[in-house]
Order: sequence, then structure tokens, then C-alpha cells
Amino acid sequence: LAALEVIRAVAPFGDDVAGQLLLIDLLSLRFRTIRLPKDPGCPCCGGG
Repeated sequence: LAALEVIRAVAPFGDDVAGQLLLIDLLSLRFRTIRLPKDPGCPCCGGG
């Protein structure tokens, strides 16, 4: 999955996954995506 994101950065295609967390349950082989909101108090992602 990490290698695919590198390829997407070099040759953009598909959906942007910034601000999302991918959870993988290997026992049931289920994938789930959770959106992570920006923290307004964070100096990196909050713009402060």
C-alpha cells in the first residue's frame, strides 16, 4: 500500500488519501477507511 502511494505521488491517479486512515482486518479480510479531521491547534496540519 505504501508503494502504491509513492506511485500516486509521482504519477497522480485515483483518489487522494490525505486525511484518511485505512484500517485492514486481516482475519476477516475487510478494509475500512476513516476520515481524520484537521486539528486547528496542530502547527503542521491545522494551518496555525
